[in-house]
Amino acid sequence: LGLSEFALPPQTKRKWMYNLFRYVYPLWTLCFAVYSSRKMESQTPFEAVITLGAQFITLLAADYYAYEFCIVPPWFYWHRFRINSACVLALVVLSLSEQMATRGRVTRLNM
Repeated sequence: LGLSEFALPPQTKRKWMYNLFRYVYPLWTLCFAVYSSRKMESQTPFEAVITLGAQFITLLAADYYAYEFCIVPPWFYWHRFRINSACVLALVVLSLSEQMATRGRVTRLNM
């Protein structure tokens, strides 16, 4: 992204924000994945699904801020919006399923 100056002019006041989204954002999603796997290991599946949904909504909020501050182009934001919305919708359907409503059995992941 930096070599092609994707969605950012060479001189701008928001260079710090661009670097923040460029370097921290991938690590942020990795931290969410590790946190949700630990959540699935220690709590019921329903609570893990709720946590994962909250994480997708948080990522959507970060994408929105990047779009509002003109760090990413509009097509990129709408693309991410559709993907994250589909994931949240799938998690809502999963959380409303009959097996999740009865809280099922606690899963144990060996990691």
